[in-house]
Amino acid sequence: LEAAEYIMENTHPEAVFLTNNRHNNEVAALAGRNIVCGSDIYLFFHGIDTSQRKSDLELMYQFPADNQQLFESYNVSYVMISSWERGQYDVDESYFADSFEKVFSKDGVDIYKVR
Repeated sequence: LEAAEYIMENTHPEAVFLTNNRHNNEVAALAGRNIVCGSDIYLFFHGIDTSQRKSDLELMYQFPADNQQLFESYNVSYVMISSWERGQYDVDESYFADSFEKVFSKDGVDIYKVR
């Protein structure tokens, strides 16, 4: 909840977040911000194929240095790393810590602002 409050109070309403695609995502569901890829539960039945975006999520989390063009093409403003992302991807956390500004950190939830 605190991460969602931070996002609502400190980010632009049109900001795009890199986060995992679970359906109860605090970025989209609680803070109302855009994410790179939402849950298939909602999108599949509307005929939206998310396979490429899901593949891109993995590349951006695991190999961010080699995939900066993806951050640009999706207009990623912030990256969220929590237990959900750590559990789903082999997150290159050292890259994010070295390359982006950490703007929020609490209880294992980190948010980085993309430069």
